[in-house]
Amino acid sequence: MRPIADVLAEIEPWQRAASLTYEPLDGGLTNHTYKVVVDGRIYVLRINGQQNECLGLDRALEIEVIQQAESLGFGPKVFSVDNQRDYLITEYQAAPALSAELARQPDMLQRMAETLRAVHRMPAPTQRQCNPFHLIRAYLQGAQNAGITVPERLNPHLQRLDEIERRRRVDPAYGQCYCHNDYFHFHILCDDRLTVLDWELSGYGDPFFDVATMPYAIGFTPDEEEYWLVSYFGTCDQAKRDTLKDMKFVGLVREISWALLHVALEPNPINHHMDYGAFAFQVIQMLDDGRLSFGESSS
Repeated sequence: MRPIADVLAEIEPWQRAASLTYEPLDGGLTNHTYKVVVDGRIYVLRINGQQNECLGLDRALEIEVIQQAESLGFGPKVFSVDNQRDYLITEYQAAPALSAELARQPDMLQRMAETLRAVHRMPAPTQRQCNPFHLIRAYLQGAQNAGITVPERLNPHLQRLDEIERRRRVDPAYGQCYCHNDYFHFHILCDDRLTVLDWELSGYGDPFFDVATMPYAIGFTPDEEEYWLVSYFGTCDQAKRDTLKDMKFVGLVREISWALLHVALEPNPINHHMDYGAFAFQVIQMLDDGRLSFGESSS
């Protein structure tokens, strides 16, 4: 990942600034993100990490998608597309990211579901494919290529993953909806509208993966999961509950594979102090114990 001083030096409009200051923003578990103030105007500068090489991400297509999302009312405004491979400059919004507590509220569950449906209806300007099963295998291959050993304890969970993928492929919505693939509450800014950030993993994939992300990440109660499913689908039945259970499992396997790759990619994090290796083994233990969301007790 490029140092911020090198990136700032090549952004031509900012070279003429009378004043320029920056500070790291919280988060940035994959990329390094900064708040940059240029002559009193505030921007967000994201310096791209290395995972795009492992996943085959196309930064130019990502920018097109963000611009499309902004035009539809749920994406940030893009200010620079000069060096698409290395960095992205977007508007800075003072609106806070959603907290887990706020995301549990019934009215917010409805707003999040409405926004997610809008994402899945988005006429994206690209046909790029990206589903969770592809992501998991790409993360694990990238980790192995970097010399990281994939724990043998993960093997039975990968077998279950293959079974779930076979079931999901028969869903008519599979591969037909544009998906965010990172629909966490902390990627959503909340004011009079919801603004969805971090589109780098987006692509045509499995919409139920987006539906399952909040429940496993926040640890929804069964009643909250029911309300969430009804908010998104309009109805809830046992088949949807079973699929949600499957896709929460897929989400946790994605967390493991993502963390294993970043053991190699992020030796000196800027925006956080995360121990990727410890996190990967924590989530493997969750799956061994039969837990499918953070904060859930052993079953």
